[in-house]
Amino acid sequence: MTWFAVDKNGLGKLVERKGKSFVLFELIQNAWDESTTVVTASLETIPGRPRARLTIEDDSPDGFADLRHAYTLFAESKKKSDATKRGRFNLGEKLVLSLCDEATIVSTSGGVRFDPSGRHIVRQRRDTGSRFEAIIRLTRDEVNEILESVQQLRPPAHVVTSINGQVLKNEPPIKEVQASLPTEIADAEGVVRRSNRKTTIRIYEPKLAVGWIYEMGIPIVETGDRFDVDIAQKVPMSLDRDNVTPKFLQQVRTIVRNATASLLTKEESAAEWVTSAAGSGDITRDAIKKVLEDRFDPEPLSFDPSDMEANDVAASMGRRPVSGGAMPKGMWAQARRHGVIKPAGQVFPTRKPYSDDGRPENVIAETDWSAGMHRIAEFSQWAAHTALGIEIDVKMTRAGKYFAACYGQRELTFNLDSLGGEKWFDGNPAVIVDLVIHELGHEIESNHLSDRYYKALTMIAGKLFINSDGAPTLKG
Repeated sequence: MTWFAVDKNGLGKLVERKGKSFVLFELIQNAWDESTTVVTASLETIPGRPRARLTIEDDSPDGFADLRHAYTLFAESKKKSDATKRGRFNLGEKLVLSLCDEATIVSTSGGVRFDPSGRHIVRQRRDTGSRFEAIIRLTRDEVNEILESVQQLRPPAHVVTSINGQVLKNEPPIKEVQASLPTEIADAEGVVRRSNRKTTIRIYEPKLAVGWIYEMGIPIVETGDRFDVDIAQKVPMSLDRDNVTPKFLQQVRTIVRNATASLLTKEESAAEWVTSAAGSGDITRDAIKKVLEDRFDPEPLSFDPSDMEANDVAASMGRRPVSGGAMPKGMWAQARRHGVIKPAGQVFPTRKPYSDDGRPENVIAETDWSAGMHRIAEFSQWAAHTALGIEIDVKMTRAGKYFAACYGQRELTFNLDSLGGEKWFDGNPAVIVDLVIHELGHEIESNHLSDRYYKALTMIAGKLFINSDGAPTLKG
């Protein structure tokens, strides 16, 4: 005994909510799933009525193996266990029939007619293929909308598909790759379950202004991305078949980004879908490298909080260290994992003259200073007091040829290795004053490139000039 019935008009009202473009899609995809080489469709308005005549015909040798599937909802479908077939729940024809005033299906196994009085067996059969003919509730605008949307279809290469005499074209993909993606396959008991399966992904220039995800030639989800992506197996979707999960979308975007790394312009690399793909653990090194090159620099650097001066040096050479907020967390993780972005301090290292306990390296005892070294130390302390009103310590060190002098924690350190030894302190006074002012400027600002540092230098120089009469002698 039948447990329940389906109200045709009620089903039709639910179907109309999703738009009517699917009408042709459902019937055409069913024909593509068979051993078909030719599919012919026509959709024409009926003058004076909000109705249209719809006809779909194919040349499949087998036709409908079981004609009851044309009118039985959720009957077991042989397609459920085949990931490369588009059908799942034997819904397609029934959804279309819910919008029809009358319809006739004739196939190799017989025929059936639907009209206001019910369902009737037709004493006809075909040698090959099937023919669906119906009067369907469609306005002229809806017919035009359907005929326009049908141009999105991407027919299989071996199936000639035409609508109202116009053969649908499917341009070759710009890229074709193999990858594993989730799909839906029925198990031995007919229960549809999700599993990963290797399949073909074809990437195309979009048919419309923005990209779509396709399932074996049928557009199913608008992504707004740069490309159309056709997946050659069932795509996991909701029962309403109106969207994919965010995780699945990111997987697809990552595959596409990896395959098209060299094809996008700098402007296109800034798109949201590229950002999503770049945060995936499956992004390739070449792909994430190209994203960073397009968005930042050919050899991108990250801002290095452990070496502030290195950031300044990089900026002075036209490089822009990338700060934390410039990329999402996932993209940062993949950029670092693939080693395509380095801290500024690794590329432009600056010598750190202080050891772990905060003291200068290789400090020279004052008892070993020359007279010139004492004289310049005294001048430096006078300059700090006169210009800045502070008292400083002065150290002398030998620390390799990495820096001439450095200033920090009110301590000025001169490096004899870089300065050329003790003789520097008896050399050109202008050079000496220049270095002392340069270092004392860091009492106010550490960034060499900032306007604040520039103003600190001019202020120090001005005060020293005004008080120059009391300056210690710079020459012995």
